[in-house]
Amino acid sequence: MDNNNAEHRPLIGLARQSYEQNTIDDIVFERIKDEVDPEALKVFMTISYQCLNRDREQRPLVTNIVSALETALQCQVSLVFKNKRKIGF
Repeated sequence: MDNNNAEHRPLIGLARQSYEQNTIDDIVFERIKDEVDPEALKVFMTISYQCLNRDREQRPLVTNIVSALETALQCQVSLVFKNKRKIGF
């Protein structure tokens, strides 16, 4: 189990650093940048950052995580419908 934690530390550090420095765009896969709603991405990163808190007591409850993900989904769905209207679907 320790090996798994060691393998993921660089990714965790990168996620924390990107959130704290507001450079989230730098770690998003280039091919999906245009497909992800910026507000949804912000929600994803915020809840992810909160989940990475070193202090367990400061991490969000599962109900808060679900609520945040539902918000992100609503943002993403709105973007998809907006894009479909632009191209005539």
